[in-house]
Amino acid sequence: MQPLLWSDPVRVGGFTLLGRLGEGTYGVVYVASHASHGRVALKVLRPALAAIPQVRARLRSEAQALQRVRGNCTAAVLAVDADGAVPFLAMELVEGMNLFQYVSEHGPLRGPLLDVLRDGLVEALASVHAANTVHRDLKPTNIMFGPGGVQVLDFGISVLLEVAAVTGIALGTETWVSPEQAQGKELAPASDVFNLGMVLAFAATGVHPFGAGRPAALMYRVVHEQANLGGVPAGLRDLVEKCLQKNPLHRPDLLQIGHPSEHDPERTVRVRDEPLRVAARPGWLEYLEMWGAKVALALVLVLVVGYGYFTYFNRVVYVGEQRNGLAEGTGTRTWPEGSRYSGEFKADMRHGLGTMTDANGDKYSGGWRFDMRYGQGAIRWANGETYTGGFEEDKATGQGTLTWPNGNKYTGGWVDGKRSGHGTLTYAGGSTYSGEWQDDKKQGQGTLTWPNGDKYSGAFKDDKRNGQGTYTYANGTKNTVRYIDDELVP
Repeated sequence: MQPLLWSDPVRVGGFTLLGRLGEGTYGVVYVASHASHGRVALKVLRPALAAIPQVRARLRSEAQALQRVRGNCTAAVLAVDADGAVPFLAMELVEGMNLFQYVSEHGPLRGPLLDVLRDGLVEALASVHAANTVHRDLKPTNIMFGPGGVQVLDFGISVLLEVAAVTGIALGTETWVSPEQAQGKELAPASDVFNLGMVLAFAATGVHPFGAGRPAALMYRVVHEQANLGGVPAGLRDLVEKCLQKNPLHRPDLLQIGHPSEHDPERTVRVRDEPLRVAARPGWLEYLEMWGAKVALALVLVLVVGYGYFTYFNRVVYVGEQRNGLAEGTGTRTWPEGSRYSGEFKADMRHGLGTMTDANGDKYSGGWRFDMRYGQGAIRWANGETYTGGFEEDKATGQGTLTWPNGNKYTGGWVDGKRSGHGTLTYAGGSTYSGEWQDDKKQGQGTLTWPNGDKYSGAFKDDKRNGQGTYTYANGTKNTVRYIDDELVP
């Protein structure tokens, strides 16, 4: 989450904006809070779209249908306002990593992770189609690995894509379209099935199945050429090929997409910088063959039901509970340089409560979500600094306290690892500042108090007194003063 810009509104339709999640062709996505809905993702339409009557009319007519979409793998649409000054959709806030980010950081998915992704996408699209709507924009950045597993976002935006052909404003993602969508034809659920095939191919290979280049060239290949499925596992390739049929009538129905055929007995699950080999309960001859082939690589693998000992190729060691060859439950992971994590895991990632001790002496204890510090926690750096409070996406966010080795102490608000909002800084020498902060600097109204009792209350900018304020002496005398960059001016 990024801080709000000066041009952003503070409230929209009863929602209080807390920060920015991103910006797209249709508008801006904010993190917002609401008395009834809690924290949500608020998608606010850009003015050019809000000014189009067809967009508002379609949002209004589809509002009930969008809110009927309910499924374990879809982010629910909580509220739709097509008539306000600022049209918006309020959706369930899903925090985690999207598929594009995950593949970029960890590499292509393999084995159980591909199975989880496929099942989640099929369930999500089935929920969308059951509400008599089509997603139209299924792509890696709209697929999240959230706390509840795979979650599909932005199906509510599909109503805007449909009016694009009428208004002349293109909102679709041209590199993730079906042949009929590229040709401007009427779309049916089969269009989403084509996108399902593209996404699964991307997840398995790390590249777009129709290559790269300018959108126009890629769209031509989508319509006229066959996908490159080299690298897609054999057990998944047949399904992907069927989904990518050019004729929508030849694609499988979602109900026909069951569990894929069995994967190879030995699977590679890429969840870190190097792959982890997971043996699917081979016999003794296979164990001996595997051991003989891997001695040079120092690979040790023991799998028992519910518990495992893994040595990754990069010599990262995991001991603890596992499921389908992935760390799941309570365990300990040790890195070759000496770092160590003990706590809860989910899908081979730190998730839940745990303690991470780095080789340099830094130590964090608290909540984790998909390998990032999240929730309440405490960190002590090797240099003696400590922070206790809230975290979000690995950064201090919310209320927290930072203490320096020299005795300085700050307690107050944080956003993305920086002091922001209201907070109090107490200096070791006895001085205190209490007031507003932004981007780690005193910014706004605040009060600075010295040990002798003197006090300044007024405006601050960029960590310095700037503007008008009141100086109160210890004896009670008050003067109205003006500062520029901490310098008193007449």
